Amino acid sequence: MLTRQREVNATLLTGLGLAMIYRLDLYWDRSPEETSDRTSPAPGGKDFEGYRVYVGPSAGDMSQIAQFDKDDTTGFNTGFSAVALPDSQLVNGIWVHYKYRITGLKTGFRYFASVTSYDTGDQQIESLESGETQNQLLTVPAPSVAQAAGGKVTVFPNPYKAEAQWDAGRLVRDHYLWFANLPKHASIQIFSRPSGFCSLPGCGT
Repeated sequence: MLTRQREVNATLLTGLGLAMIYRLDLYWDRSPEETSDRTSPAPGGKDFEGYRVYVGPSAGDMSQIAQFDKDDTTGFNTGFSAVALPDSQLVNGIWVHYKYRITGLKTGFRYFASVTSYDTGDQQIESLESGETQNQLLTVPAPSVAQAAGGKVTVFPNPYKAEAQWDAGRLVRDHYLWFANLPKHASIQIFSRPSGFCSLPGCGT
């Protein structure tokens, strides 16, 4: 029976960088590096080789944007120094060891991201990779909590246009507005053209 590499524990944070460019910081742990695969002829069954980073506009449309693998005799031998943190950090309840920054993101657009691990493979079995959807994460770029503190309430996209590229889809949940920096208690009013005011409950029906 073929066995996949162990899934990576991953999380992410979004924020606003220099020149008002939104970024996504993807964090993950190194648990796959110590996983033993009983089907592998590698010493101790430890045949971990590296990580791959994926990002895309939907859960079923992600592309590989980065790869990091052990500095050995297999693969690109990039090593992990470019993504390794100086020390383990606790991020969103997960102890992580690596960080990869994705920049140039668009405000209001959904992004899906994931990190996979893969092994070396052998003469009998090709290299196996953990699934992209096992730790798939969804985010919409926005300022971090600290960056948003004291900021004005914002709505995006504004104005909203049905079936725009950023929210095209057939399902009701594919269409939405994002409200940022709202106070704990708030009253929301939505206006549509040309009819004018539309109360929030049932708006657009």
